[in-house]
Amino acid sequence: MLTPRRTTWFLIADGSRMRLFESFGSKKPWTLIDTDEVRNARKTARELGSERPGRGRKTGSGARFAMGAPTLDEDLEDDFLRALAAELNAANKDRRFDQLVLALPPRALGEIRKKLAPEVTQKFIGVFDKELTQLSENDLFAYFKERLTKW
Repeated sequence: MLTPRRTTWFLIADGSRMRLFESFGSKKPWTLIDTDEVRNARKTARELGSERPGRGRKTGSGARFAMGAPTLDEDLEDDFLRALAAELNAANKDRRFDQLVLALPPRALGEIRKKLAPEVTQKFIGVFDKELTQLSENDLFAYFKERLTKW
């Protein structure tokens, strides 16, 4: 009996770059279907036009503290992750994938999960809180093949 063909997407990202692969099973090679990188993501806050956060002093002790406003690079990261989540949500509505694997560093993973529709999160077959963007395509394939029982 023929099993239905499942389309699995693998999103490997951090807060400023991503690669999206499509696979039709672990025995077949996968295809890179999208890649993106935020411009200016590797620049310092000063280069982006933002100095370090404002400072203050506690009354009494005189201890200094930093104001907790988000930095420009955090804003860029949040915008990038919001756009990724919107793309995944739209692709899910178009039924472009049946299963989804995410691999992002912990902070980015938490942020993108908040923005994904429940219908998308139901398609997770693997979620990895790891920074894997530096791995080659072959190393990524081997990494997932070793850790996922099926796809």
